[in-house]
Parts: sequence; C-alpha cells; structure tokens
Amino acid sequence: MIAPAVSPSPKSVFTPSFSVSIAAPPTAVFALLTSRSTWKDWNGFVPHAQVRKPSSDPSAPRANPREDALQLGEVLKFDVRTRIWGKEVSVPGGSVEQITALSTNEDEGSLERDVYRVCWEARGVPSWMLKTLRVNEVLVEDAGQEAEGETCIYRTYMTFEGILALPVKWLTGWMIKDGLNVWGEGLKRAAEAGLRA
Repeated sequence: MIAPAVSPSPKSVFTPSFSVSIAAPPTAVFALLTSRSTWKDWNGFVPHAQVRKPSSDPSAPRANPREDALQLGEVLKFDVRTRIWGKEVSVPGGSVEQITALSTNEDEGSLERDVYRVCWEARGVPSWMLKTLRVNEVLVEDAGQEAEGETCIYRTYMTFEGILALPVKWLTGWMIKDGLNVWGEGLKRAAEAGLRA
C-alpha cells in the first residue's frame, strides 16, 4: 500500500506537483535525489546546490553516508534553471533553501513504512510575504510484484503561502510546474539508466 502524501497546508495558494513510477530500487533513487554531486548529471531544474550554512548540529541526520548528502538543518543555495521559449536560462539569484525534514523507512521509530522523504523551505523572504515548502518522497511500490523492491514512485509538490503567493503563481507558476517535471523525469532517466550516488 502506498503511503499517503504529507498533507499540504490549507493556506497554500498554489500547490504544483509531479509523480512518476521509477523502475529502480527506492534506496538508489533516494540516494540520487539527496546526493548533490549527482544533480549535474540528471537535474535540469537545479543542477547545482552549494552549502551556504552547515547544520548547527554536526550529528544531525544525513540522507546517506556521503559527504555531499543533504543534511537536516543545512541551508543551501540552489542554482535554478528554467525553460523559456525552448531555451534553458538561469534564474537570477536562484533560491536559498533549508532542509527541514529528512526521514527514511529505516529510521528507528518511524511511523511510516516504505517512505523516504526530504523537505526544504525557502529562506531569505519574510514568511508573511512568501512561505514555500518543497516535499520530495520516494515510495516503495506494493510488495507482491515480481520485481519486489525494485520499483518505486517518486512524488513531489510545493506549497506557496503569503501575500506574494498569488503573484508568483500568475507570473511563474508554469515555470515551477515545468521545473518539477524536469526534476522528476531527470531522476527517473538517471535511476533507470543505472546512475548511482
């Protein structure tokens, strides 16, 4: 049984999403998703992310043992790219995001089985003006399939709250939706081609 998604905030003005089935082990997909050094190889939306501020707790959970794995509490500067009239362009300033949730189905005491999750929130703009949340989940497909454990579902969504949420939706909503598609399809292609973190 696929776990329910984290519920979006009822205050969200705009909630773009994307979901895709991936024929690869969920642990491998989550490792690609959370290992920043692999993003340049598959992530056309955010090909680079640099740590702007490390986690205040050096022992905070990491998505995997790799040095470049996302860590709970760290703040990252995302280099964002988008497609305008068929041409890829960099978004001036990118975005600054903080990792606010990180869990795997192996986490001790986890109430959710077969779910790997990482979430981040934008920083740099007062939350009353614009508050965004990005949720990324890798879900193990139902057991009982012939390739048990070798397929998963990747799903992601963003929420937008605050007085700037509606203008963001009107002006850039289509770019954000396209970016989520580019991210998810790139992750699928890379994982199914055997790219590993």
